Amino acid sequence: MPAAPPSRIPPLAALGHRDFRLLFFGLLVSTMGSQITRVASAWLIYELTGSALALGLAGLFAALPLIPMSLLGGALADAVERRRLMLAMQALALLTVGALAALTATGLIAVWHLYAANFLITIVGVLDRPARQSLIPNLVPPAHLLNAYTLLTVLNQAASLVGPVVAGLILTAGGPAWVFGLDALTFLAVILALLLLHVPPLAGGGRPLSLGSIGEGLRFVWSKQIIVGLLGLDVVAMLFGYYPTLLPVFAERLGVGPAGFGLLTAAPATGSLVGAGVMLLVGQLKRPGWTMLVAVAGYAVGLIGLGLSAWFPLALAFGALLGLTDAVSMAIRHAATQLNTPDDLRGRVSSVFQISVQGGNSVGALNAGFAAAALGAGPATVLGGGLVLVSVILFGWLVRPLRAFKT
Repeated sequence: MPAAPPSRIPPLAALGHRDFRLLFFGLLVSTMGSQITRVASAWLIYELTGSALALGLAGLFAALPLIPMSLLGGALADAVERRRLMLAMQALALLTVGALAALTATGLIAVWHLYAANFLITIVGVLDRPARQSLIPNLVPPAHLLNAYTLLTVLNQAASLVGPVVAGLILTAGGPAWVFGLDALTFLAVILALLLLHVPPLAGGGRPLSLGSIGEGLRFVWSKQIIVGLLGLDVVAMLFGYYPTLLPVFAERLGVGPAGFGLLTAAPATGSLVGAGVMLLVGQLKRPGWTMLVAVAGYAVGLIGLGLSAWFPLALAFGALLGLTDAVSMAIRHAATQLNTPDDLRGRVSSVFQISVQGGNSVGALNAGFAAAALGAGPATVLGGGLVLVSVILFGWLVRPLRAFKT
């Protein structure tokens, strides 16, 4: 008798699991708070200095601890209880943002305080995220893992859309001290969720923290063809296809002004929400590997279309396509990585992807700037899209596990 086909996975299947539901809503509140602090911090730096260079330095201080602390974060996530590591990081973030609120309210805030806070918040993020990514498979069954990561994509994009609007309203009504104070309170939501989780006493592998354990994680990544393929495809897309840096140039070329620039910036986030929504409605994918490859190819098409667009509504449509395809490929990539990694290595593998994402974005922004200066924003984006498309074809052809992957 043939096996019965798998039942359809409901759009909110992962939220049916108590522990994931607790963490999801705790993160929703906390991520919204982090978005409003990001906006308020940039606004306050510029208000204190009036310098665009000062804003650039803020990004530099935030990026400094990325690589060493990411590797440490991955090793820690496999050496200690992941929930406790996340609790410690969330508490540190609460204290950092709370200090900003107190300094701003008392008029003692200085630019170096904001730089130091950016530095600390980066450390919190790179130590927290590998533990968080590695904890998710302990909260839902494998069949619901793709659904869980898709829901987390919805969470992040919703916060990216709503957070800046809320920040603007609070900055207007009460000033940055109120923004920082509100963000400090939002950390209590995720701390409470973590305290209420029912997870095994040790979700990590319990391996001793050492350079050897970090090397073990790197060797595992290199030994798994599918993970190398996922990582390589992701890096290529960021190196050749990083477009946010050029959006102000496109807005100027299209003659749409600041309001149009805002819409152009919001279009990818809107598309990402749509893409995640489609993934939730579809549920179980028959060929997730092929779906991911098609999504990255669609991302390349979005880049080419954006580079060629001479009509603003068309540029918005291609911007939305970029967000939609990125959301689909990202959710599948997270699920594929976790399903192909033993639990005792998940933290270290997640840290490698974290470095590739954040480091790739930084190098991609630099590449985009140089290419646009040499060729113009439009031709540079078209060229980047073409290179991403060629890379998808090569990775799909050469790395068979990418095509064959199934959840």
